[in-house]
Formats: sequence, structure tokens, C-alpha cells
Amino acid sequence: VIEAALDAVFAEPEGGPVQAVAAVVIVRDGRILAERYAPGFDPQVPVLGWSVSKSVVQALIGTLVQDGRLDPLAPAPVAAWRQPGDPRGAVSIDQLLRQTSGQPFGSTNNGFDAASQMLFLAPDTATTSAQARFDPPGTWSYTDGNYAILSGTLRDTIGGGAAGVAGYARERLFGPLGMRSAVIEFDQSETPMGAAFILATPRDWARFG
Repeated sequence: VIEAALDAVFAEPEGGPVQAVAAVVIVRDGRILAERYAPGFDPQVPVLGWSVSKSVVQALIGTLVQDGRLDPLAPAPVAAWRQPGDPRGAVSIDQLLRQTSGQPFGSTNNGFDAASQMLFLAPDTATTSAQARFDPPGTWSYTDGNYAILSGTLRDTIGGGAAGVAGYARERLFGPLGMRSAVIEFDQSETPMGAAFILATPRDWARFG
């Protein structure tokens, strides 16, 4: 039954769209029940997390909350929003995490949408996202922009630039989980690219799951 399920996952549907599945690891009670890899991939090859990376950001924000360094219900600590009368100043960390900040940034991934332009062209992804127009908080809108802002919060709260964030992530999350292959990519401002660009081997992603 598992082999049939894996066959179905890796099969490309007639007429597309292309699925391009790289790997599947099935784990229960800490034991691998089955795994399969596409050509060019194996248990040692890190794969891009794409939006699973957002869950890593969530977990790291959670450790900072646990340590008393962030309050999820407090306004997000974005310097550009601290001007009197700026309605974005009321946006909380919790709303950014839940994609209810009111930022209609969009993530169509067509190369021309605001999210794609931010991810691939902006030297400081957090600042670029924070400068966007916001609707009143409370409306759900899935966007990489929220997680770029949260990644900036990680950078500023942890301190030490890219090395500081990477070290903190190893100490508080990746190390305890046994995720030895995990790598966070950073933009030119040393902000983690937490919306999409964290890599790990499939087995390490399973450990995170």
C-alpha cells in the first residue's frame, strides 16, 4: 500500500502541471517506514523548504516567546511603523504569524508579483515588506511579506547578524531536533530568508515535522 502511494505521489499527471517531487519520507513513532527519491536526490542532498521554511520561522519566534524576549500579542517591533498615526503600528507578531496582518502583498510566484520581486531583488527583504501598503488587520491574506517581516524580527531580536541567527537556530531548534543539515539563506542585509529559503535533507525535514 505504501509503495502504491509513493508511485502516485511521484507520477506526473497527464497534461500537467509538473509536480517535480524530489523526495518523500514517511515516519511513524520516530522510525522511517518508507522513503523515495527522484533522480539526483538522495538522503544526503538538502532540498529547499519553500513555504515549510515559514514553519521554521514560527518555531524560532516561539523559542523567543518562551525565553521572554518577544510577546506575540504585542505590536511587531518594526521601526518604520513606530511613527505616530501609522496604522501599521497596531499589527501584532501574532497577526503576522497567522497571515492576518492586512498586507495584500500576494504570492503568485509568477516572477512579477510583489513577493517574487522582494525575494529575488530586494537587498533587505524585511524592510521592503514592511514598506508595503496594509489594509486593516484581521483579513487573511497568504503572503511571503509577513514572513520577511518576521525574519527581520528574528534578526533584530537575536542580534549578531547572519552568524548570530544561524547559531541561535542551531542551539535552540536544529540541534535539539538532530537537524544537522539545516541551512538558512540570508539576504544582503543579513536577514534570514525565512519565507522560503531554508534547506535541509528530507530526513531532517521529517525530524522537524
